[in-house]
Amino acid sequence: MKKTGVNPLVDIVVIGGGIAGLVAADVFARAGLSVTLIEERATVGGLVTSAVLDGLRLDVGAEAFATREGSVSDLAIDLGLADDLVRPDPAGAWIRMPTKTVRIPRLGILGIPGNPLARDVRAAIGLKGAIRASFDRVLPRGFAAESATLGELVRKRMGQRVVDRLVAPICLGIHSTHPNSLDIDAVAPSLREGLRRTGSLVGAVKERATTQRAGGAVMGLDGGLWKLTEALHERIVRNGGNILTSSRVTSLAPAGRARTSAWQVGYTDMPGMQRTVRALGVLFAVPALQAQTLLRENLTEPQSTSAGRLLLDAKTEDVTIVTLVLISAALDAHPRGSGIIVAPESPGVRAKALTHSSSKWPWLASVAGAGRHAIRLSYSGSQLSTPAKKSASIEGSSAASIKKADAELVAKALADASVLLGVELSAGDLRASRVTRWSDAVTPPSPAHRELVRAWTKAVARLNRIGLTGSWIAGTGLASVIPHSQAAADQLIAGLQRPS
Repeated sequence: MKKTGVNPLVDIVVIGGGIAGLVAADVFARAGLSVTLIEERATVGGLVTSAVLDGLRLDVGAEAFATREGSVSDLAIDLGLADDLVRPDPAGAWIRMPTKTVRIPRLGILGIPGNPLARDVRAAIGLKGAIRASFDRVLPRGFAAESATLGELVRKRMGQRVVDRLVAPICLGIHSTHPNSLDIDAVAPSLREGLRRTGSLVGAVKERATTQRAGGAVMGLDGGLWKLTEALHERIVRNGGNILTSSRVTSLAPAGRARTSAWQVGYTDMPGMQRTVRALGVLFAVPALQAQTLLRENLTEPQSTSAGRLLLDAKTEDVTIVTLVLISAALDAHPRGSGIIVAPESPGVRAKALTHSSSKWPWLASVAGAGRHAIRLSYSGSQLSTPAKKSASIEGSSAASIKKADAELVAKALADASVLLGVELSAGDLRASRVTRWSDAVTPPSPAHRELVRAWTKAVARLNRIGLTGSWIAGTGLASVIPHSQAAADQLIAGLQRPS
């Protein structure tokens, strides 16, 4: 590869152009700093992206965000999208269990019921399970408060049925991980404190939960969440930021011996040219393994060894979303509301969740028109058949093999949608489809992973003007990623000093 000259010094380089990287670059640019963002893919936004199917521009990644703390809606308002903020239809969603399909209880957090004896809870876990769950109210205030995982806490206070039939399906749908492996404080901030304060999980849930049906604690954007990506991109460029796509960062090294030296970031652009940019500070907004590869040589022992070992042991999940546009009058009845989450061991279905997008979002129903429907099915890597998974995940796969894998997944999604919605759907009903894949997209926030985050945060803190952000460190979902990215950018700005 031909090597060009060294680029001029900039204040900040952001590595990674997903939503975390865009949010951070926006903070830097608005602070008046010179910022260069480098993204390996051809487009920015990561999981917040879209595609046009049958004339409809649809989210094919994230399509909603949790409203807790208000960080995402605040950003949308700041970007001029206040009038586009919308809530989903209140019809709610369902859970498919091995033997039945029931509505997700109206009052709850991650499936933990706020009223164990309510009719919708009894329908899901039975009278016996509901009575056991109601014991939570009379157990000692601090009982099980020190549990390490969400599954352990719920099982001890409410019983195994609540875990198996409510909490597990929802956690697997959101985090691709069973609650027995999820760190409580990572996935349900303040739940433990709420338990101690109110004396029960029921009390903690009631403090936080909305009284609307499942989905009431989320919002989206009229037209699609992809608007957030476009608005951030436009504002970064307008404020002087430089965004490089189809460019892969290959190296990171100090530009000099002094601690106050700039960093030298090497990257390869799409024509295959090797380039270098110097920066006073660098923010990593990429998956954990990519950050490890670039940072390892700059970390001192023993931090690099311990952090690296933890990172290599970390579990990640690939995520695949199949988006379908269908013509079906039977779907006008919205048979499963806004969608359905699939419990483990449910027969005949491999999808972990289905979203009936044109039922969930009134704006989309209006644009699509009667009889035309947009549906999304999500699959984790472990749910895909070996041939499809292998063809879809190997970098450099031929166009023919990827096309074949896509066709297999679309056929699988049609079959799953038929079972989940109770409506016979065939290839003849299909107007358009899109398969979207992300490798290592989800890092389950287990207690072991939280230890990984602590180790890496401690190790990287020893480096001058280096920051970390992204879902692997902040947690799953925009409501976790956006405030963390903003805080990481602010911290880097505070420590920024030009080398002498």
